[in-house]
Amino acid sequence: MFCPKCGSEIPNKAKYCPFCSDGRKEGFSISLSGGVDTLVLLPNVRARFHVILQNNSNLPIYNVDLRLYGPPEFTMLISSKKIRVIGRNQTKNVFFTILPEELGDFNLTVDLRSDTGEPIVFPIKVKVETRELVEPKTRPQEREMWTSPTKLLQFVMDVVIVIVRF
Repeated sequence: MFCPKCGSEIPNKAKYCPFCSDGRKEGFSISLSGGVDTLVLLPNVRARFHVILQNNSNLPIYNVDLRLYGPPEFTMLISSKKIRVIGRNQTKNVFFTILPEELGDFNLTVDLRSDTGEPIVFPIKVKVETRELVEPKTRPQEREMWTSPTKLLQFVMDVVIVIVRF
């Protein structure tokens, strides 16, 4: 099934589009902490991220069940959470822990079900990439000074002479 507003592919039983929020039920929202839309992770490093559940209605939501689904390139270390109640106008932070095993762009899905009705599906974009370590910037003469023992000894002697003069 495709969203009539943005054209994104959505689950067949979805009541709203999680990409453009077309048809979203009023009173309830899901987002990633920090206001990001994509998680950037390192391969083979555990990652913990937070999903924010916001109940904007004047009624509590009972028996909330959250499940995290993803491709086989991820190990889901913590993949489900149960919340007994989300009070009216209340926010809950729920964390999940995953282990990405391969480089690339992936989609995870958080599936929320509660006693109030139809499920809500929230997509999470994940980019797994390596990061190169950047050498601290030093001036060329500093680099030469620390690599040559005689230059280092001369530097130490100069410092001692300056200290003795004062």
